[in-house]
Amino acid sequence: MTTPEAPSSSPPGGPRPEAPTPGWSYERTLKDPLTEESIDLILHRPIAYAVLLPWQHASWRPTPNHFTLMGGVLGLLGAAVVMIAPDGSLLWVVAAFLMFAAHILDCCDGMLARLTRQGSSRGMLLDGMIDFIVGVAFWLAMSLRTAPDWGIWTVPAALSIILSILIHTGLHDQLRLRFELLVNPPAEPRAVATPPQPGPASPPERRGLWTRFLDAFFGFAQRFYEVTYINISRICVGVEPGSPRPAIDPDVARQMFAGPMGMANYLGLSTHMFLMYAVTSLALYELHLPFVLALTTVVVGLNLWAVLVVIAWRRAEGLVTMMMTSRG
Repeated sequence: MTTPEAPSSSPPGGPRPEAPTPGWSYERTLKDPLTEESIDLILHRPIAYAVLLPWQHASWRPTPNHFTLMGGVLGLLGAAVVMIAPDGSLLWVVAAFLMFAAHILDCCDGMLARLTRQGSSRGMLLDGMIDFIVGVAFWLAMSLRTAPDWGIWTVPAALSIILSILIHTGLHDQLRLRFELLVNPPAEPRAVATPPQPGPASPPERRGLWTRFLDAFFGFAQRFYEVTYINISRICVGVEPGSPRPAIDPDVARQMFAGPMGMANYLGLSTHMFLMYAVTSLALYELHLPFVLALTTVVVGLNLWAVLVVIAWRRAEGLVTMMMTSRG
């Protein structure tokens, strides 16, 4: 049985035309400016937008996941080039360029998703897993080729770089989500329609091999995300990522957390990708230089910076707790 249509409320002269879909602009590709990494705003995102622009009016364009997967292919290809590059060869520059191009495509996927409103939880999980796989594969290749012979300390030094990158990117990701929760006003409650009564049970849908594989992959990615990134935030910041939003004015929260968030932006993925492809090219001059620079910058410099970020964030969270307590 069909429901009769409601009487038309169109104005005289016919219905008004729908508002045109806003055109593409660089500003629409960005997240909250306070959560954007400086190296992205200066270098990566302008180039990524130039890559996206030719697709604006195309009859067919890649999806965000296409860019994610293509970036993963280029990143793994870069790791393969590292494994075969002779000492002093220009192939080291080629490997660095492949990592640079991989990160540009990694920026393209999120920017396109914001332009076309194609973002999804599975897309974010795929993006995160590809980033992890490429980062680990590339740095393992770099360690095998460029690490000095420090005896039993060589392997711990290489692993400390990978572990530090994982901690930094996980911390930045969770602080960004926490910041977005704090600075955005809570959504207005909306009326929910009465759900329809369940009808007769339908036979279970047959799931193909590819569907089962995707379900297993994204299930693993979700568990990996929870075990690593969420626990990193829980340990470092002391705030449960899924905790309810405190009753704080969004503008006040933005003022309180703008500084810590700006500091945290230097721990994000783009910083590490920039360091990775920048130091890779230096192997053209001295084979062990990329490893030594990465160890010094990531394990020493950025770990000290991460400690300062955690102190600043915990202080801001403590002030929020005091404000809430005084109100109570």
